Amino acid sequence: MSRANLPSFGKPPVIETVVGIQFDPIPGFTNNHLGAFWARLGGRKTWPFSADAQPLRPEFERFGDEQQWVQADTVMLGLTPIPMSRMQLRNQAGDRMLQLQNGRLIYNWLGANGAEYPRYRQIRPEFDKHFEEFRSFLLDENLLAMMRQNQWDVTYVNHIPKGTVWNSVEDWSQVFQFHAVPPAVLNVSRLESVAGNWMYEITPRRGRLRVQLQHAKIRDSSTETLVFTLTARGPIGEGEGGLDRHEAGLDLGHEVIVNSFRDLTSAKARKYWEER
Repeated sequence: MSRANLPSFGKPPVIETVVGIQFDPIPGFTNNHLGAFWARLGGRKTWPFSADAQPLRPEFERFGDEQQWVQADTVMLGLTPIPMSRMQLRNQAGDRMLQLQNGRLIYNWLGANGAEYPRYRQIRPEFDKHFEEFRSFLLDENLLAMMRQNQWDVTYVNHIPKGTVWNSVEDWSQVFQFHAVPPAVLNVSRLESVAGNWMYEITPRRGRLRVQLQHAKIRDSSTETLVFTLTARGPIGEGEGGLDRHEAGLDLGHEVIVNSFRDLTSAKARKYWEER
């Protein structure tokens, strides 16, 4: 567990955190196993709300000659002979979600309903507990030996609504410490919206930080917000920078995200969020 002296905020703008593990698809693991694992967790008594979702595509952070680039004028299609599913389970309070598919185990804290933000030192043990439950389930199903972890993943989603640290387009450049926002007025044109993506290598090739900024409106509301998302992801036991254990990767991802959030936002904004 990370114990670094990291920045902390009394009123952080984070509205969702995601901790996850990716693994190679397990031969013989079917949609029936998803239901069996839900029952093992206590079914509706523990996770009363369930839903099916399209499975997430595998994501890999590669470097050097294997680094993947977005190709212009191409359409990527994923085909599978068996329709797989991603199971989404929510707790009664609606502030926790556990997601499982053949290749991913993901744990979300959901704060959109006003739930108090739990710190990483609380979320990580909760994820660890569910991960060990899944490993125990695979062991009983004679599938654990075929599980090969390949990627760790941490994401923080921040909502920065209008009326907090900004009130107009002209204020956007004062929220961040990097040149994410172009001039508010350009010739006879006025800036209306903004969106951007940036990628950083977590040296030396231990992973990658992905930073995304988007101007949007909050669902079921007319409130404008800046959605500031930071995702850290990296390989497990692969390549020269791959970490041997997912625990080390998750801790690294958390530290990179928290420090990067501090470095990318302005002192004025951090004061509003009660930086400690």
